[in-house]
Amino acid sequence: MEQTPQPTTSVSENYHSLTQEERRNIIIKQLLARYPPPETDRAFPRNPTIPSSSISSSDSQSQDTPDDRIGNVQWCICQCCIKMPTQVESVCCQEIEEVQACIPDRKKCITEADMFCSQIATEQTAQLMSTMLHLESLPVVDADNNR
Repeated sequence: MEQTPQPTTSVSENYHSLTQEERRNIIIKQLLARYPPPETDRAFPRNPTIPSSSISSSDSQSQDTPDDRIGNVQWCICQCCIKMPTQVESVCCQEIEEVQACIPDRKKCITEADMFCSQIATEQTAQLMSTMLHLESLPVVDADNNR
């Protein structure tokens, strides 16, 4: 007597015969096997920290109430700041240690530094920044221009 071959089921047929929960468990096991557990993860062996200089300057800024710098320059130390429309923009160069280090001796403001005058306060730089910040005037949007 010869045995008739039994039809074999493929892996995909077996997978489709499983319930949704069983499929989900299989996928979770595969993902867990592929990625290491957090204790062996070497992505950030040393977490970056905030420098203490940034903390001290942000502490002095946070002492102000949210809107008390907007519309006035009483907070300005260098006496060159102008009124700004937002709290974020209302910062004096003397309040930022990294900028303070670039201010020349016997000068009170970063705008008096040669580097500022030669590299930052040029027409080309102003035009580039205006373009990057989308401050240049854009064409009027209307139905005729956008066909």
